[in-house]
Amino acid sequence: MPRYSRRMQQEGYHLAELNLGILKYDWEDPRVQDFVNGLDLVNAAAMRSPGFVWMMASDEMEFEQTSDTGNMGANPRMASTLSVWESMAQLEHLERHGDSDHAFG
Repeated sequence: MPRYSRRMQQEGYHLAELNLGILKYDWEDPRVQDFVNGLDLVNAAAMRSPGFVWMMASDEMEFEQTSDTGNMGANPRMASTLSVWESMAQLEHLERHGDSDHAFG
């Protein structure tokens, strides 16, 4: 099996990214509201970006994160996304530069 560096990607494959975090405070806590209020903006910027393929819907991800029958441990402070990209380079470009309307600030 060939080895690939972070920057190499085998042709014909996509990159799946699981972005996983645990909030220090509950979702409703005022100390995390700037983060919570920015999620739709950040996700919309990702979905408009070159190389974006798919993202798990927020209601599905919430179930996987918080439900006792979900796959991610039923943690009420879990914050995560699962997305698919055409290439690592396109995902890295979004992370470094945002999208064309400067959604990341």
